[in-house]
Amino acid sequence: MRAALLALFCCLAVPAAAADKLRVTIIPIVDTLPAFLAVDAGLFAKRDLDVTLIPAANQTIVLGSLVSNSAEIGNSIPPTVLQGREAGIDTVIVANAANFPYPEPLHVGVLARTGSNIHAAADLAGKKIAVLGTNGYHMVLTKRWLEEKGVDSSKISWTEVGFAQMGDVMRTGQIDAAVSIDPFYNRIIASGVGYVFDNFIATVPNGVLIDFYVAERGWAAAHKDIVNRFHDALTEAAALIKTDDAAARASLAKWTKQPPDVVAHTSLPDFNMKLEPSQMQFWIDLAKHQGLITGTYDAASFLYQP
Repeated sequence: MRAALLALFCCLAVPAAAADKLRVTIIPIVDTLPAFLAVDAGLFAKRDLDVTLIPAANQTIVLGSLVSNSAEIGNSIPPTVLQGREAGIDTVIVANAANFPYPEPLHVGVLARTGSNIHAAADLAGKKIAVLGTNGYHMVLTKRWLEEKGVDSSKISWTEVGFAQMGDVMRTGQIDAAVSIDPFYNRIIASGVGYVFDNFIATVPNGVLIDFYVAERGWAAAHKDIVNRFHDALTEAAALIKTDDAAARASLAKWTKQPPDVVAHTSLPDFNMKLEPSQMQFWIDLAKHQGLITGTYDAASFLYQP
């Protein structure tokens, strides 16, 4: 009896191992829904990860958080990662976020200001377009679309505006158009401030990466177990989104701070954690074509190797 009690005491006296802390900088949009849900549903916690999501206004902040060691992982986009590599910031993709194609009805695109008389890409010449970041994901794709339509993108005035502020800035007439994404995209439309006039991503091949989670290569190599648990939690969250729509939309509303009626009509991507080098090659070619990078890079070098 005494031995049994002693054994029980020893077990109770041993403190539980602390969860590994992980700071993740994110852009609060529908693409990062798996991360929101992984926090809210305890999917990180059950893998002994204490994850703090740090909302960021743009990609400069995301990549800067990794360089300054104020976060270990960041939700980033291909153009930013490519330009970072060119500048000596060596990051690897540790988990996927979203791929093309976007779901229907579209939840992303170029919206024209009501009253602007913009009805085609050619009408944007000489106008001011808001994007989240200069030479970022949406600006690169918009320039690609404009080139397809025979419009000189250098004739357009580009300005940086946060997603949450685009509707208000458009309402005051400070911009003529904005490249937005849900839940902000449909809110602009529903409010009557802006409208859809074309599909700027109609010709982007299926499978192309939209955004993903990155870490500095050295950190990822030294913390493979944490990276793998982070990836597994997002994979489970992606599956949960398909089976529990109510929970998914509750998390989306909470983290993006958008009204339930807006979130209820938001199209959710088909989240797929699969990563292949070919998914990154599109961006390498496009970035080089637009003069964002000059170096030659192996697409596989951007993917984390577990």
